[in-house]
Amino acid sequence: MKIKLAKLDNKEFRAFGILAVLMLLIAFINGTPFLFGDSFGYFHVGKVFTTQGVYPSSDVPDYYPYTGHAVGYFNEEYITPYSVGQGILWIPFLFVSSIFDNGTVFDNYYKAFNGHSLADGLAVLLAACTASYLGIIFTYLFLKELGFSKRRSFFVTLMVFLSLYLISYTFEQPGYSHVYEFFAYSGLLYSLLKCLSTKRALFLYIASIFAGLLVLIRVVDVVLIIPILALAVYRIRSKRPLLISAVILTVFALIFLLYNYLSYGNAFTVGYNLSSNQSGISLGINIFNLLFSDTRGLFIWSPLILLSVIGLVWYSLKSKTAILIFLLPSILLLAVYNFWSNWWAGVSAGQRFFIVLTPLFALGIAYLLEKIKYKSVIKAAVLITTFYSLIVGVLYRVTPILSVANDFRLPEPSRTTPAEEDYRVSDLFRYHYRLLTQSGGVQNYLNNLTGSLNGGRSLILLTLGATDPLVKVEAISSQEYRVHFIPSNTQKNITTNTFVVFASDNIVKSYVIPNMNYKYYSVIAIKCDAQLNCNSSDIDLVKAQTDITELELINVSYNIKMYIYGESTKLNFINRKLK
Repeated sequence: MKIKLAKLDNKEFRAFGILAVLMLLIAFINGTPFLFGDSFGYFHVGKVFTTQGVYPSSDVPDYYPYTGHAVGYFNEEYITPYSVGQGILWIPFLFVSSIFDNGTVFDNYYKAFNGHSLADGLAVLLAACTASYLGIIFTYLFLKELGFSKRRSFFVTLMVFLSLYLISYTFEQPGYSHVYEFFAYSGLLYSLLKCLSTKRALFLYIASIFAGLLVLIRVVDVVLIIPILALAVYRIRSKRPLLISAVILTVFALIFLLYNYLSYGNAFTVGYNLSSNQSGISLGINIFNLLFSDTRGLFIWSPLILLSVIGLVWYSLKSKTAILIFLLPSILLLAVYNFWSNWWAGVSAGQRFFIVLTPLFALGIAYLLEKIKYKSVIKAAVLITTFYSLIVGVLYRVTPILSVANDFRLPEPSRTTPAEEDYRVSDLFRYHYRLLTQSGGVQNYLNNLTGSLNGGRSLILLTLGATDPLVKVEAISSQEYRVHFIPSNTQKNITTNTFVVFASDNIVKSYVIPNMNYKYYSVIAIKCDAQLNCNSSDIDLVKAQTDITELELINVSYNIKMYIYGESTKLNFINRKLK
């Protein structure tokens, strides 16, 4: 028998078609084809499997110096502490991007800048857009299945999507796991409702696939499926569907255990246990911080969700089933993150740990709009709170967030470790007020925003050439170096005096490369003696006097620090961002 998951009418089809075009447009205007932080862990799994057909590998990845804590060396293998689900979802995208992979981290602009190719970055961006788009559709269908109108289902889905900064995790930080959690959980809830309403086992099997995928993406989300499993065992009397669902879940469990065994040598070892830099369980009480802190508190960054929680609790009181599959999972997830040592979620927009609950938050708003007599008041509150989060999201995009904490913190203990991650909503507004007043006018303020971008240049800015040349130092020995000069991605014709500063113990010496041209890739060799008397057979290296007080000297070999900068143009000294 043919069973359709969902049938969209012409209006719905057009609405989601327009949404697809709009998302592609936003991806071009604001999408960043770059990986950051945790993203490299998920990328590592998919990339190694795509290029080598196995995981893990003892071969050091070219992008390894860019990965921070996301990729480590363990038992003579390069592994990640992050789970495997997202890497699996990325494999088809990375397989296609591998066809266009070329250049190295020393001569390709994108690889030199961030360790991976432009094609890989575009693949990740497309994967995030796809997951978000499907998550929106599943959330819409979930609400419609519960009896809400098409217009209301579409409206509240988009409002919650925007309020939870999913637009940021889709386009600006596409490598994080949250859009994939959103996709899997919304698919799970919709399939579960279809199973309950149609009594067809196929939807139970689909729900089981989504449940297994959800846990593979983020292990702590197992608390979201435990109540659903309890409901399935209680409500489904036929043993055969339960047995098949158990087999499906077992397959996902075996993938998880096999991944742990291959990565860490023990099927029951979770990656977080292997790194002191990773989040873990603590005995603190962080509920207030999670919900009300100016530092990533859910209700402060996303005030719409406070209304949503009221509606969700109200709806859940309708039946024991609603309490079990809607309210209880939310409470369990809150309990888990209450004991999460990294409750502020590192460097992130909003409180990203609860993005997975997007369909439940949408349910809460939909129910409020249905039950409250003064619907225009609730709708106005929804629009105002969503607009507030949109403004905060825009400010976040154009704020150097890791510096504002130091700029605006009062003499009080930091709420986060490291302290630079203690940036708050108020800091974003204060930063831009200061930037506006110091710019001397709106036009200068807007011009200064490109220097404040957080998350890398978007596709449109890359296309327009709003990038700077790169410089990367490769240490051949403790006193011999290769300096790679990499032009901007559009190969702008830039010529400037380039200063090279060396420091060792109490010795500091500076040199200038006169009229260095950055239109084409070039590389020079530099040799230094113990007194930092340096020379090059490739170019003129002239001794110079420079002020190093403002320079962040970087270790480039065992006992040598170095810094390179342009006299009349900005250069990205890539060694500053490497391990």
